[in-house]
Amino acid sequence: MAHTGQDVQGTINGGVALGSGQQLMAPFNDTTIRGLALRITSTGTGDFGNFTYSPGLAQRAQTAISNATDLISGYLTSSENDFKARLKFVNDQVASMETRVTAYETRLRQQYATLEATISTLKSQSTFLTNQVNSMNKSGN
Repeated sequence: MAHTGQDVQGTINGGVALGSGQQLMAPFNDTTIRGLALRITSTGTGDFGNFTYSPGLAQRAQTAISNATDLISGYLTSSENDFKARLKFVNDQVASMETRVTAYETRLRQQYATLEATISTLKSQSTFLTNQVNSMNKSGN
């Protein structure tokens, strides 16, 4: 059965709505009510008054997900950024400690080498002095 007539026309939330037959749809660029559609069954013309919109479960879930995952201010994004900052701090601390440990190890190795050289010198001096004392003992007899 064919119907003749005009598409419904009007505004929703102050924006020009798209009419198709009896259906009046909110503009897609309206982020608060995007996708909302009203079925107008009246045969009269003129202002039909106001309606109250309350988001349903799906809209509330979508809003909660958007708030959580927003790339700038979402709480999941904020938590991820916080964990990344903490990880960077810990990694920086580890790198700093590794640098200090490496410098300490180098210093200990240098001190050990110096100590080895000193011990070698003292052994040589001990041998020399022992030989001198023995030489004096032999010549004194």
